[in-house]
Amino acid sequence: GIVQSCRVLRGVPTRLQVRFARQLRRSTFHVESGTHTQVFPAGSSDPSHNVLLIVENGMLEIVVQGRNNEEVIIGHVGPGAVVGGLRALGLVSTHLMSVRVPPAATDLDAEHADQPSTEKVREVSVVMISGAELLELQSSFATELHHLKRRILQDLRSKIMPRLVRIMGQGGFFRRYHPDFVQRLVRDMDLRIFRPGELIFKEKSPAHSLAILFAGTIDVFMNGKLITQYAGCGIEFGESALIDSGTLRTATVRCSKVGECLVCLLHSDVFKAAFEEFPDQKERLDEQVRMRLAQLTLKDIEGFVHTDPKFIHLLSTISDVVTAPWGTSVCEPGEGEEVLHVVCMGRAVIERPHSTEEPLQA
Repeated sequence: GIVQSCRVLRGVPTRLQVRFARQLRRSTFHVESGTHTQVFPAGSSDPSHNVLLIVENGMLEIVVQGRNNEEVIIGHVGPGAVVGGLRALGLVSTHLMSVRVPPAATDLDAEHADQPSTEKVREVSVVMISGAELLELQSSFATELHHLKRRILQDLRSKIMPRLVRIMGQGGFFRRYHPDFVQRLVRDMDLRIFRPGELIFKEKSPAHSLAILFAGTIDVFMNGKLITQYAGCGIEFGESALIDSGTLRTATVRCSKVGECLVCLLHSDVFKAAFEEFPDQKERLDEQVRMRLAQLTLKDIEGFVHTDPKFIHLLSTISDVVTAPWGTSVCEPGEGEEVLHVVCMGRAVIERPHSTEEPLQA
């Protein structure tokens, strides 16, 4: 029956499958013309939404909030797919993503569905079991439910990782890297669910990973004070860990107390190891290192202290970082174009031709 058609449940012990087959009950959601039918919204703690659903017929749409409050469709799931399992099994207290019935399920691209349907669907039918019922099974099926939780997390990863590849390629730190390289990184990224208030990064601690917020809200603190909050799929933080191996965290980041957050972590050793397979992508990293050095240097110049950070970023993209051995002339009077030179590290001597004054040192 439906249990055998569900890929997630097929992987759990038979004893739990039999129990599920007895307790699952059917429900339907009507497909409305031109509007979405909400199954459960992200952030909901409503007890009526605390259910594990298995799609029997039709399609459901999974949505998260984007970084600019826009809707980001993660994908569509069809017969045999499981939704709501994270909350029903106690892995989260509120739903991380919205699940809804799209207005015209038959118009969906078949490649997004687990089992594409060609006939016109007027309603979406599901079978369900409540979180309360699953909790009652804990004492008798502890081992089996632990296995089910692992299967639910594996299923979650399979749903969001393809979308993560596209998000990383659209902007931010990874926009200049080849899609194959980004896909290689995603393969070894860690997927973590952080509890409300749980520490993600600690200020002044060694930085070893970059994080990408996929769902939920994070709080950013400096010197113990809340500085800002971020919510939205695709927000990157901690990218300096991939550029400078000795860097320290400049702020503390915690999961917001309003609910859990879903974060994808890329460790620096995974990032560096990927260059062995894609050596040509090392040039992109070298560019980012030069840009970061230029940004850090420019923003400390007195004339740029109050300059818009976006303008500093623009300048860093067109700046060259040059290494000059001691005794090398960087520029000569009357030669070349007028260029602003900023000393990043080391010391430089400025000599004026035909002058009796002592050379300036910078």
